Amino acid sequence: MLVSLRNYSNYSICESNIKIDDLVNFASKNNLSAIGLTDYKLLSGSLEFSIKCQKAGIQPIIGLDIDYVSTLDHSKRVTFLSKSEEGFKNLNILSTEVNTNNNFLLNENNIKDYAIGNILILGGLYSYFDDIPINKKNLNKVLNEIKNLKEIFKNDLFFEYDSNLNNILLKEVSKKLEIPLFNSFFSFYKSTNDFDAMQILHCVKNGEYLQNSTFKINNNYSLDKSVDSSDKSLVLNSQLIAQKINFLIKEKPISLPNFSKGLASDEDTEIIKQSRSGLDLRLKKLFKDFSIEDFNKRSKIYRDRLEYELNVITKMNFSGYFLIVSDFIRWAKSQSIPVGPGRGSGAGSIVAWSLLITDVDPIQYGLLFERFLNPDRVSMPDFDIDFCESRRDEVIEYVQKKYGYQNVAQIITFGTMKSRSILKDIGRVEGIPYSEVDRMVNKIPYNPVHPLSISELKANHSDQLGDLAESEMLNKAESMEGALRNASTHAAGIIISSENLYGNVPLFKNDDSEIMATQFNMKDCEKAGLLKFDFLGLANLTIIDETLKLIKQNHNIDIDLNEIPFDDQKTFQLLGKVLLVVFFR
Repeated sequence: MLVSLRNYSNYSICESNIKIDDLVNFASKNNLSAIGLTDYKLLSGSLEFSIKCQKAGIQPIIGLDIDYVSTLDHSKRVTFLSKSEEGFKNLNILSTEVNTNNNFLLNENNIKDYAIGNILILGGLYSYFDDIPINKKNLNKVLNEIKNLKEIFKNDLFFEYDSNLNNILLKEVSKKLEIPLFNSFFSFYKSTNDFDAMQILHCVKNGEYLQNSTFKINNNYSLDKSVDSSDKSLVLNSQLIAQKINFLIKEKPISLPNFSKGLASDEDTEIIKQSRSGLDLRLKKLFKDFSIEDFNKRSKIYRDRLEYELNVITKMNFSGYFLIVSDFIRWAKSQSIPVGPGRGSGAGSIVAWSLLITDVDPIQYGLLFERFLNPDRVSMPDFDIDFCESRRDEVIEYVQKKYGYQNVAQIITFGTMKSRSILKDIGRVEGIPYSEVDRMVNKIPYNPVHPLSISELKANHSDQLGDLAESEMLNKAESMEGALRNASTHAAGIIISSENLYGNVPLFKNDDSEIMATQFNMKDCEKAGLLKFDFLGLANLTIIDETLKLIKQNHNIDIDLNEIPFDDQKTFQLLGKVLLVVFFR
């Protein structure tokens, strides 16, 4: 049975249009016992791939393609395949180093640090053996280097034989050093019809024009290519490699830092204590002018609601989450960092109000706790917390210091290629006049919130597309659509983990950020047992804060935002005249 060991997905940025589902469906359709994912530099797809393969009854093989600087001073890709959990941890560390340290280079001096639990593959497209002039001097250098690699990887070193390439050097070294050859059937695009689009994608990544493109390969690296399995030894060795691998990435339960560490009580006891005392302070202020009888009567409604919520929260094991959020909000307020009063379903919690997470009385406004947490619908709580935009980073730094810099991270996001921008890319790469490209782009409806896919446009807007509908340009754009253009970080999401993220999760860092980010997206972070906290930077809070400071400076008046009346007539008159630049909901 065939095994496809080396494949890219669209997580190989600007190098593939294959989605994880495409790989899994391909393996199922062709009765493959195992299939590999070996994206370039990133492990972002590894968890999604592993989970979906397991559900389909296919063995997932997790790997990574990385640039390797050889003794010949040329940088080419080598492939790692993880055999075990320890091997995957080493790949996490390797991918993290590549994506966070601009000075990191993988070479013969440090490759041993990532060898345990991993298979090393040399050969194939973009690989170690590419572009090495064949002469005696180079042969000796290659032999010496690969002897050293064999000392490190022992029987876990293999050569990938690619019938599309010149394999003279590879076969000679394989024979001399007795290193097995195999065929991985490498794929990085879905269909042979996508080949021209992949050439354009290559040009987009490298800032090239089509006429001088360095994309010099043949059209034989698609998932739907015909496979030559006549050399049984190459196929058998692929199967032997797959048999060496006994590793699955599995979903993990959410694991939060233990907030009660260092406290005299556990988290449930702590949230009950803090909530009750916090509610007492709220009620004393809210009903300060009431008689004792009315105070007790009104207070009972609040206390009953509090006990109900606490019962739900503790039973669902979310006490720690509430305490963590309350802690960093209290710290922010203690530093005079403006914090929003609360938004979304979290404002319906009286526990959140008692813990100073929100400043909205849910009973006064008839807000439902069940919209936030419902024991019949188990899902993680999710407070959207607004902080002053200019001081948001101070709160994140507080969290880093409290829980550990290696336990806190941002979350990666990806920019995807969409119809209008793709047409502009194609026009630039192919040298099409701007006016002609602009004419074509304007045929596509502009909808930045819910942009239509090209297949939807063809099906439902063919009249509007006109001559573009059947054009080769639109077909190329359709092949490129959904490919990932770049990696960035989530605007608000912050992971706070119970364990050191380094080695346990692959990490990434933007050049303009000091904070690491997970290579897993938001959905996969939760599947990896990581919980997201939303630290939203809101410019409106910064504007309000600056305004209050100016009022104090110029008029010596202190204004407490929590004391602003909701029935101020002058405010209603202003709203009625619509003398507003913007109205923030």
